[in-house]
Formats: sequence, structure tokens, C-alpha cells
Amino acid sequence: MTSNDLQMNRRGIAAAALLLLSPQFCISQTVAPISPTQIYERAHSSIVVILTVDKDDNLLSQGSGFIVAKDKIVTNHHVLAGASRAVVVFADGLSSKVDGVVADSSPRDLTILLAKTGDRLSLPIGNEGAVHQGDAVYAIGAPRGLELSITNGIVSGFRKLDEQFLIQTTASIAPGSSGGPLFDGQGNVVGVTTLYLSDSPGIYFSIGAEDITRLIRTPGLSVMSFSDKFENKGDVTVPETSDNSPSSLAGSDKIRHPGISGTYSGSVHNTSANLTSKFSIVIRNEGEIVRGCMIVQRPLYGSGPIQGSVDRGELRFNVMSPLFHIVFDGTAEGGNISGTYVVTWPVRQDGRFELERRNSAVSAAASDPNKCFVDQPPSSP
Repeated sequence: MTSNDLQMNRRGIAAAALLLLSPQFCISQTVAPISPTQIYERAHSSIVVILTVDKDDNLLSQGSGFIVAKDKIVTNHHVLAGASRAVVVFADGLSSKVDGVVADSSPRDLTILLAKTGDRLSLPIGNEGAVHQGDAVYAIGAPRGLELSITNGIVSGFRKLDEQFLIQTTASIAPGSSGGPLFDGQGNVVGVTTLYLSDSPGIYFSIGAEDITRLIRTPGLSVMSFSDKFENKGDVTVPETSDNSPSSLAGSDKIRHPGISGTYSGSVHNTSANLTSKFSIVIRNEGEIVRGCMIVQRPLYGSGPIQGSVDRGELRFNVMSPLFHIVFDGTAEGGNISGTYVVTWPVRQDGRFELERRNSAVSAAASDPNKCFVDQPPSSP
């Protein structure tokens, strides 16, 4: 081979290398989806049913959860509210008592429990930002107590409510599914199934998986007592004493802010549109968690389920409907709630509200967010 031949050969090799590096010749690195059967087979042994009991060992609630790390299980905060103890039941029928709480966030409705998981594997946490509208998703949980049920659907949209990033899907869930994993097409957890709109079939919501990562990485985490964290967080009655004056009760560790459960009615004023209307809410708090229903009279809209939290009389709740996403901030004092609100979607609007409690006796059925009236778009003229 002559020197000219060698130079031409080198140029040819260089040209071939440039072609391989050109974008149109790059090999895609996208991971191919796997079948729902494969997702279930890989994941089911890491998914649990969570049973909670009250101080008298009566069954209180049932939810779902999944292993996120060795001896750490993720679920929704609201699954545990008011419980004295909890047990996790694995797919093989074995169970493990909950030994404590590793991390908890009631605003994000997420809790990480401490429980012995043995040699069972943790589920891989995926990137919620990598899923798009139309992508296939799968939910596994225990709807109505039917453990390890898998459903499929697609991503319908994304919602930002207060501190929560929610993934809206058509993968159906039901009571008992709360706290279960939502998978993408590669079998990675991209969300935690949380709530749905009963009057609007096909609208289900999951908390984005990034909140799990954020909670795990919270600085200074230490294991908390389960009962101290969740038990006796509801309405509080004043303890019996010979002197019920404020001075005699001051400093008692039995005294907490009274619950805010009740039926309220009042007025709401949209300052952005300069419109005023009447509205009412049925609200029930179990510990720090607040749930219920809101009904707004015309000319304003926004009726739908309520979800939020209360801490020492400071109340924050979201209202989710097909028309609006609204965040309320208020203060509960003397049977009244007042404050401000912000419409966060689809167009920013501001307003204020005032409510007066009409009745403090509220049943679980009356305040069930799955049975709320939900506003629908007005009919075209």
C-alpha cells in the first residue's frame, strides 16, 4: 500500500466516524416498554396491603403501599390518620407490624413507614418528568380489599396543586388503592395512587414520584413513634376537671386545638372578576388531614372534592374539579373559617371567603370526597 493509499484510507475511516456521530445516524437509547404481565410479575412481591386499627384494636382502615428501600414502605398519609397501630401484609401472605415512621408529610399526603421487609426487593423509582400525555401507565393496589389488582390506562394530564404535583390518568383506582404504585411502561414507579372523582369516571390522580425522593432525602430524619404521629388527631373534647378555666388547663399535654369537622356556609368573593356568591362546605378532619365537599352557587363555579390539612387552626385545602383547581388558605376560630383563595388553573384568579359553622356533627358518608357534586362546563347557548 502506497503512502497515498494510506492517506486515502485514513480519510475514509475519519469520514465514516463522522457519519456515525451525526445525529441522523445515532442509535436510539430509549428503553422498550415491557408487558403488563412482566410489570406485575416483577413488582407484586414488593406491594403490600396496609391495615390500621384504633386503640381498641378495631379495624380502622385499609390501604396500599410498596417497598421503597430496605425496611421502608411508602403509602398515603391519609391511610394512617387516627390509627394506633398498623400492619403490612405481603403478597405471600406473611405480615409485619409497623415499627415506626421514618418520614411524613401531610401536605403531600405521603408517609414512609418502618417495617421489616426481609429480602423482598424495593421498587425502582422512575422519572415522573419522562412520562407524557398518552403514555401507558399501570396501577397496582387493593381496591375494595381486592389485593394485588392491576389496572391500566394512559396519562391524561398533569396538575399542580399547592405542594403536590399530580399525574392525572385513566388507570382506575378505588378505596383501598390509596398508597399503591403507579408504573410507567418500563415498570418504574412514577406516582403514588391517591384520589379520584367519583362523579367523573376515568379521572384518577397520583402524587408524582419525585415527592417520594424529596421526602427520603429530607435532612435530619429520625424514626418517630407510629401512635404518637397518627393516633388521636381528630376532634378533642375538654378533659373532665373540677375547674375548666383556661388557667387550670394551660400547659396540659392533653389539650390540642379542637377539630374543625362540620357543615359551613357563607360567601365567597372573586376579586379578580368582582363577583360574589354563596357557597357551603362539608368538612371532616381526621388528625391533620382534611377532606370533604364544596358547593358553589352561580354565578361562580368550583364545586368539587376538598383535600387538605389543618394545624392549630390554620387551614389549607384544595378543590379539584374539571373546571378549576383552587387553593384555600384560612383560619378556623370560634366556629368560623375565613381567609383567601387562589385559582391556580386554568387562569390565575384571587378571592376571599367567610364561613360560619352550622353543624359540627358530620358523618363519614356526608363528607366522602368520592361522592361530591362536581361542576361541569356550562352548556353552550
